[in-house]
Amino acid sequence: MSDAAPPVTEAGAAPRRTRASRRRWIVLLVLGVPVIALVFPWLLMRPPPSRPFLMSTQPVDRARWGVVRHDAARAHAGYNLFDAHHDTRTYLLDMAGNVVHAWSYTDEQPGGPPPMLDRPGSKWMALNVLADGSLMLVHDQDLVLHLSWDSKVIAWAQLPAHHDLYVGEDGCPYTLLNDLNDYYDRPVQFSYVAKLDKSLAIVQRKSTFDLRDAFPNTKLNEYLAKTTESTDDIHLVDYYHENSVSVIGDNANRAVPPWQPGNVLTCLRNIDRVLVLDKATLEPLWSWGEGVLEGPHNPTLLPSGNLLVFDNGVVRHKSRVLEYDPVGAKVVWEYPATADVALYTAGGGAAQRLPNGNTLVTESDEGRVIEVTPTGEVVWEFLHPYVEQGKHEPNNWFRARIYRMTRYDAPELDRLVKARAGGPPAVPEWWGRAHADQR
Repeated sequence: MSDAAPPVTEAGAAPRRTRASRRRWIVLLVLGVPVIALVFPWLLMRPPPSRPFLMSTQPVDRARWGVVRHDAARAHAGYNLFDAHHDTRTYLLDMAGNVVHAWSYTDEQPGGPPPMLDRPGSKWMALNVLADGSLMLVHDQDLVLHLSWDSKVIAWAQLPAHHDLYVGEDGCPYTLLNDLNDYYDRPVQFSYVAKLDKSLAIVQRKSTFDLRDAFPNTKLNEYLAKTTESTDDIHLVDYYHENSVSVIGDNANRAVPPWQPGNVLTCLRNIDRVLVLDKATLEPLWSWGEGVLEGPHNPTLLPSGNLLVFDNGVVRHKSRVLEYDPVGAKVVWEYPATADVALYTAGGGAAQRLPNGNTLVTESDEGRVIEVTPTGEVVWEFLHPYVEQGKHEPNNWFRARIYRMTRYDAPELDRLVKARAGGPPAVPEWWGRAHADQR
């Protein structure tokens, strides 16, 4: 054993690195940089982690819920179709936020779909109330379901439906169906645009896989070309993330050639594009959005021929609603018009133009819906009633997500609401309850 004294380091000074330790750092850098370069794009493509049912990114005031603002003179009166988004029930609210009707489903109902609707994480979305008061919807990733006013099953189809469902003027629904394809030697997710008949059988469909050459996801193609399936086997690559489907109606402005009745409007979120597809072939006729939109949702065609779209702003972290004139090739209206107004949701988001010219805006991730005037004044505001204490932030509360709210004119549903036996339905136990153990 050596009698040499151990090295002495001055207080507060860092010990010198040896030549061997420097070599270890060099090796780590050489090996680590390629790994980071490989993994970082994958991290960007993965959906952010979220609490069960909850998506709000900022703490909320748990005392504020339901309708917190209502200017009756300027808001457009009607009923609000509200997806709770954390259970398999749907609620119809009046302008004061009172529940006036509810649709629900249990697996015990004879003639219904197989038991799957009450599993954890189940949710209803893309809700449509028909003229007879029945409800047609997507049970995310599982099926399309049609319920009567009193929640009896009219029809169901076990389909990998997601994001959206639109009932055309002929009563036939359009939806999006998952379509897994082999691409770059690995499974990659695309979607079918599908038309169903009234019994919910598929009568027409086309995969967005066929659009990959005309509308390439260039960044994702580059990533896929550099990696192998083994690096992607813990998540599914979603090529376009198609999130919207609707049909152009008879009231469209036909001065725009693609705006022909029956043509299909859809949205490819991951390449910032809104497309119009031919009604007979589902081939693309028109596209817009690249360089303007960032992760958009819910494009709708207005009677004027203009396009209304929710632009999520996933790069700038600020959302907005745009009205775009395709003839003049310019944005003619925007909300919010000033930078000081807070509006942001990375996922979801919706905009509905109301008959009085106002716009109903769903800020999905924050569980908030507002009605704004053409000048941007908020005249109605609703906050999801379900809030939960943060599991890792016990002093903060977070609000449940609202996928989309839709306003229906009162005359369409007044008769059914007033004729409802037994009065309004009971609200669920979590309605307005701010406790972490409430579900």
